[in-house]
Amino acid sequence: QLKYDFLTEGEGLDPAKKGLYPNAEPLESSVPSADWLSKNPKYVHGINTAYEYCNQKAPCTLNYPWPTATFDWPGGMPRALYVGTSIFRVTNATGGVTEYTYEAHDAAVHEGHLLQNYLDKPNTYMVPRLSAIKPVGAKKPTVFYEYDTIIQHSKPADVNSVFIDIKEKPSRLIKAYGLVGSSNYGAGPKQNGGVSYQGYRTQVQTEGGGAPILESISLDDGQRTLIFESGHGQQRNLITADILRHGSSKSYTYTHNNVETVTDQATGLQTAGGYPENCINPKPERNRKTCNLPAWTKDAKGNVTRYTYHEPSGQIATLTSPPNAQGIAAVIRYGYEEKFANYIQTPNGAKTRAPTGIWLKTSEKTCIKTTTQDKTATSDGSCAGGANDEIIKTFEYQHDNLFLTGTTTAAFDKKQNRIITKRICFQYDKYGNKTSESQPKAGLTRCAP
Repeated sequence: QLKYDFLTEGEGLDPAKKGLYPNAEPLESSVPSADWLSKNPKYVHGINTAYEYCNQKAPCTLNYPWPTATFDWPGGMPRALYVGTSIFRVTNATGGVTEYTYEAHDAAVHEGHLLQNYLDKPNTYMVPRLSAIKPVGAKKPTVFYEYDTIIQHSKPADVNSVFIDIKEKPSRLIKAYGLVGSSNYGAGPKQNGGVSYQGYRTQVQTEGGGAPILESISLDDGQRTLIFESGHGQQRNLITADILRHGSSKSYTYTHNNVETVTDQATGLQTAGGYPENCINPKPERNRKTCNLPAWTKDAKGNVTRYTYHEPSGQIATLTSPPNAQGIAAVIRYGYEEKFANYIQTPNGAKTRAPTGIWLKTSEKTCIKTTTQDKTATSDGSCAGGANDEIIKTFEYQHDNLFLTGTTTAAFDKKQNRIITKRICFQYDKYGNKTSESQPKAGLTRCAP
């Protein structure tokens, strides 16, 4: 459970920001805003309700020091973000601090210049934009963002009749960069093939709306570049090429937003995947949990691996590997069960089963040397060599939080001439940290919850 704590009073606006942009909204007289304070928390506690009850809608006294995130907002919210530079800090449960720097962007400015046919005066419609992030442990910001005002033309060829619907799309992200690379963004249709912005290719919006479209990501000082789909009407924005300055590059094709082929441009070798036909178009019979998962994949040498899926959960039911030298294709069979967590729902400490469950893997079976026989109405498949040729692994979740509490592995032991089962048990603290793990030689017959 996430428990949110809000302040009823906030700090006032930084004196250095008072009086700036007096006509820009939200007005200075409206801060600190009680409405804003009631919607933006000061603290967020992560509570394990299998151990402690807390009313989500009322104050509560906690008995355990649960992990807490602390939010340090600039004084005078929300106006603070609309005036100059502001820093917002988040302190995590271990004391690490992440800083987010915001800059108020003037919608009347495009590429550093004041727009001549702007519908409003400068400094009247400011928009807060994230400009830098200093992650935990860093001495200075390592990630940066740049924005520009979206230009729209009443007529595509009439560059003198610029207008901006500032309250709809006042600015868009054009570049993100940091110590590990940079990203360039466009925004729909191009005019004149795009323009150059400080050496980075960007696109100019000519008509209609549209969210920023990622064009490229440059990594490792330009040693690697990822190229994405772009162009009018293209909303998928999927990666089409992975280009290495030194090394082999790859290109990608898709079927219904799923990777169909990956081609090595140097060797021409290709990996591929196939998807169920009933997933290509929306049809009533398709299962959304499985239709975007491959029915088969093929590696660069032409070896095919096939998959079936557990319909209720969308997880893999069988994985059939390519045949080995003896012509036997190993099959791994997975079993799943719907499990339900337990939590404290009332102050008296009584535990209640969760109304909805989650599907967890409970078994994994494979044949050692022989083929796997087909699934029947009473069996999920068996080994042609019988029970002695099968390895069965099970997974146990005897915990209110459904943590993995134990595994067993059953297989034929030649020395003892029988099937033996080895068990490993796990225990956890109230925070979900694993505190102990037994060894198979302990000879445990069951795991403690």
